[in-house]
Amino acid sequence: MILALQYVRGIAAMMVVYHHTGFQVVKATGDAPLPLWELGAAGVDLFFVVSGFIMWVTTHSTEVGPGQFLCRRVIRVAPLYWLVTLVLLAVSLVIPQLLSTTRFNPYHAGISMLFVPVEHPILADQVLPFFIQGWTLNYEMFFYAIFALAMLLGPALRVRAILGALAFLAFAGLVVQFENPQAKFYTSTILLEFAFGVAIAVLYTRRIAMNALGAVMAVVVGLIALAVAGAAGFAYGASGVDPARTLVWGCPAAAIVYGMVMLDRERGVSRYESLLRLGDSSYSLYLTHIFTLPVVAIAWRLSGLSFAGFSLVGYAALAMSASAVAGWLTYVAVERPLTNMLRDMVRFDGTIERPAMSRRRRA
Repeated sequence: MILALQYVRGIAAMMVVYHHTGFQVVKATGDAPLPLWELGAAGVDLFFVVSGFIMWVTTHSTEVGPGQFLCRRVIRVAPLYWLVTLVLLAVSLVIPQLLSTTRFNPYHAGISMLFVPVEHPILADQVLPFFIQGWTLNYEMFFYAIFALAMLLGPALRVRAILGALAFLAFAGLVVQFENPQAKFYTSTILLEFAFGVAIAVLYTRRIAMNALGAVMAVVVGLIALAVAGAAGFAYGASGVDPARTLVWGCPAAAIVYGMVMLDRERGVSRYESLLRLGDSSYSLYLTHIFTLPVVAIAWRLSGLSFAGFSLVGYAALAMSASAVAGWLTYVAVERPLTNMLRDMVRFDGTIERPAMSRRRRA
């Protein structure tokens, strides 16, 4: 385990929570008093760089085939996403007044669970799934598909194929103004953030020299760049994936990830259990905070507390803490046991076997 990478994952998840906490305040007050709340969305860009890094580091020296790779990624990503999508579908049917941008739509939910990008039926001209946070998973799954195809090649060509394919798609999106929503989605420059992660992983695994001071400077430069972007008012909604985002958020995210993993490799980082738990539960936190934040906001309003001054600080602290706790509980009670169960059921060749048959073989 690369401790620094776990820390980045946990911090990235909390950045997204902070972003949506700010959004809740905007809905409640019509103003945006949380400082740099838009910048929290850059946590997604950190996630994409981290994803590219992890995919290369965990597969470059193994004999895992494309089918095995995809099977493992589906087991890791899909079950919890499907579960929260079904929960949202039930809420939209039973208590629709709690939702402002979601309506009961089984077709939209079903096609979304297949990770197919489609236009949102309510949010006009936006390619978003039924569970809106899933837009990032549509990109993740597309990246996994490209990565799996490249695994058919030898190790020497694999990294060139991955980086070349991602660069070609991003370039095509810049040159051609696609009208088709799927074509536009799959040629976004945000795909380059996965390429950044893969490139960093190649340098990491090849033991390219990097002193600790250089690693720290990379992190500092990345953080300063993000802060400057936030102070300048650079902001995006869920579907903001034009070239500026990759430049202004993706490049600093790559610098931060690069510096953190190199610092961990060269000098090591101290172990902080709270940050490790946050990193472990980052996926559950990312998916479940959308349910937690509205509950906290409703409870806050019913208590008669305001969204201004010191009360706002208390609200933000409570909302983020509650989201972190809910994410951890979901990870412990649902994500981890569900993932482990499915891994036990699926053999390395990707076929399914019943638990009883598995026990007889081991006996």
